[in-house]
Amino acid sequence: MVNHIDRTSYTEGLHRVADHCSAWLEPPGGWGLSNSGVVRAGDEVLVIDTQNDMRMARAMRAALDQCFGSRDPAHTTIVNTHHDLDHWTGNGVFDAGRIIATDAAVKEMRSTPDPDSLPDLVEPDTAAGAWARGQAETFDYTA
Repeated sequence: MVNHIDRTSYTEGLHRVADHCSAWLEPPGGWGLSNSGVVRAGDEVLVIDTQNDMRMARAMRAALDQCFGSRDPAHTTIVNTHHDLDHWTGNGVFDAGRIIATDAAVKEMRSTPDPDSLPDLVEPDTAAGAWARGQAETFDYTA
Protein backbone atom coordinates (compact mmCIF):
# COMPACT_ATOMS: atom_id res chain seq x y z
CA MET A 1 0.00 0.00 0.00
CA VAL A 2 1.31 3.44 -0.90
CA ASN A 3 0.32 6.46 1.14
CA HIS A 4 0.00 9.52 -1.02
CA ILE A 5 1.08 12.85 0.40
CA ASP A 6 -0.33 16.09 -0.89
CA ARG A 7 2.20 18.13 -2.80
CA THR A 8 3.62 21.12 -1.00
CA SER A 9 5.29 24.12 -2.55
CA TYR A 10 9.06 24.18 -2.34
CA THR A 11 9.32 27.36 -0.28
CA GLU A 12 11.38 28.15 2.77
CA GLY A 13 9.72 27.23 6.00
CA LEU A 14 7.85 24.59 7.89
CA HIS A 15 5.50 22.42 5.82
CA ARG A 16 3.11 19.80 7.17
CA VAL A 17 3.80 16.42 5.58
CA ALA A 18 1.41 14.26 7.64
CA ASP A 19 -0.18 14.27 11.07
CA HIS A 20 2.54 15.22 13.55
CA CYS A 21 5.22 15.30 10.81
CA SER A 22 6.66 18.38 9.15
CA ALA A 23 9.55 19.29 6.91
CA TRP A 24 11.62 22.47 7.05
CA LEU A 25 12.63 23.31 3.50
CA GLU A 26 15.54 25.49 2.37
CA PRO A 27 15.24 26.13 -1.37
CA PRO A 28 16.78 26.21 -3.84
CA GLY A 29 18.90 23.41 -2.36
CA GLY A 30 22.58 22.99 -2.93
CA TRP A 31 25.60 23.15 -0.65
CA GLY A 32 24.64 24.46 2.77
CA LEU A 33 20.90 24.45 2.11
CA SER A 34 19.59 21.27 3.66
CA ASN A 35 16.11 20.25 4.69
CA SER A 36 15.08 19.12 8.16
CA GLY A 37 12.38 16.87 9.52
CA VAL A 38 10.20 17.36 12.57
CA VAL A 39 8.09 14.74 14.33
CA ARG A 40 5.86 15.54 17.30
CA ALA A 41 4.40 13.00 19.70
CA GLY A 42 2.62 14.54 22.67
CA ASP A 43 5.13 16.79 24.45
CA GLU A 44 8.08 15.23 22.61
CA VAL A 45 9.63 16.84 19.53
CA LEU A 46 12.16 15.09 17.31
CA VAL A 47 14.22 17.35 15.03
CA ILE A 48 16.08 15.62 12.22
CA ASP A 49 19.06 17.81 11.26
CA THR A 50 19.26 21.39 12.48
CA GLN A 51 20.40 23.45 9.50
CA ASN A 52 23.66 24.95 8.36
CA ASP A 53 23.87 28.25 10.18
CA MET A 54 22.42 30.21 13.07
CA ARG A 55 20.00 32.30 10.98
CA MET A 56 18.44 29.19 9.46
CA ALA A 57 18.35 27.30 12.77
CA ARG A 58 16.78 30.27 14.60
CA ALA A 59 14.14 30.64 11.88
CA MET A 60 13.30 26.94 12.12
CA ARG A 61 13.21 27.08 15.93
CA ALA A 62 10.89 30.12 15.85
CA ALA A 63 8.53 28.31 13.48
CA LEU A 64 8.51 25.24 15.73
CA ASP A 65 7.85 27.36 18.81
CA GLN A 66 5.00 29.10 16.99
CA CYS A 67 3.46 25.77 15.94
CA PHE A 68 4.13 23.73 19.06
CA GLY A 69 4.75 26.33 21.76
CA SER A 70 7.88 26.66 23.86
CA ARG A 71 8.80 23.43 25.54
CA ASP A 72 11.10 21.97 28.12
CA PRO A 73 14.41 21.16 26.38
CA ALA A 74 14.27 17.71 27.96
CA HIS A 75 11.39 16.99 25.58
CA THR A 76 13.42 17.75 22.45
CA THR A 77 15.59 15.17 20.72
CA ILE A 78 17.87 15.94 17.76
CA VAL A 79 18.98 13.33 15.27
CA ASN A 80 21.99 14.30 13.17
CA THR A 81 21.95 12.08 10.09
CA HIS A 82 25.63 12.64 9.33
CA HIS A 83 28.58 14.97 9.94
CA ASP A 84 28.18 17.55 7.15
CA LEU A 85 27.90 21.04 8.64
CA ASP A 86 24.54 21.74 7.05
CA HIS A 87 23.00 18.98 9.17
CA TRP A 88 24.23 19.86 12.67
CA THR A 89 25.61 23.38 12.99
CA GLY A 90 22.26 24.61 14.39
CA ASN A 91 22.18 22.08 17.26
CA GLY A 92 22.87 24.72 19.93
CA VAL A 93 19.81 26.74 18.98
CA PHE A 94 17.53 23.93 20.13
CA ASP A 95 18.74 23.31 23.71
CA ALA A 96 17.93 19.65 23.18
CA GLY A 97 17.77 17.17 26.00
CA ARG A 98 19.24 14.51 23.70
CA ILE A 99 21.31 14.49 20.52
CA ILE A 100 21.59 11.25 18.60
CA ALA A 101 24.29 10.58 15.98
CA THR A 102 26.45 7.66 14.98
CA ASP A 103 29.89 7.31 16.56
CA ALA A 104 31.45 7.94 13.14
CA ALA A 105 29.46 11.17 12.71
CA VAL A 106 30.41 12.40 16.18
CA LYS A 107 34.08 11.72 15.47
CA GLU A 108 33.89 13.75 12.25
CA MET A 109 31.93 16.56 13.93
CA ARG A 110 34.56 16.88 16.64
CA SER A 111 37.35 17.10 14.08
CA THR A 112 35.59 19.61 11.82
CA PRO A 113 37.30 23.00 11.83
CA ASP A 114 35.34 26.09 12.81
CA PRO A 115 33.38 26.97 9.66
CA ASP A 116 34.35 30.64 10.00
CA SER A 117 37.98 29.61 9.56
CA LEU A 118 37.42 28.00 6.15
CA PRO A 119 38.89 30.94 4.18
CA ASP A 120 42.07 30.69 6.26
CA LEU A 121 42.52 27.00 5.43
CA VAL A 122 42.89 27.38 1.66
CA GLU A 123 44.96 29.47 -0.73
CA PRO A 124 43.05 32.73 -1.25
CA ASP A 125 43.64 33.07 -5.02
CA THR A 126 42.24 29.66 -5.93
CA ALA A 127 38.80 28.28 -6.73
CA ALA A 128 38.74 26.73 -3.26
CA GLY A 129 39.57 30.12 -1.74
CA ALA A 130 36.75 31.79 -3.64
CA TRP A 131 34.35 29.05 -2.58
CA ALA A 132 35.39 29.34 1.09
CA ARG A 133 34.98 33.14 1.05
CA GLY A 134 31.55 32.75 -0.51
CA GLN A 135 30.47 30.33 2.22
CA ALA A 136 31.77 32.64 4.95
CA GLU A 137 29.89 35.58 3.42
CA THR A 138 26.66 33.60 2.98
CA PHE A 139 26.31 31.71 6.24
CA ASP A 140 26.34 32.89 9.88
CA TYR A 141 28.10 30.44 12.18
CA THR A 142 28.30 32.69 15.24
CA ALA A 143 26.41 31.33 18.24
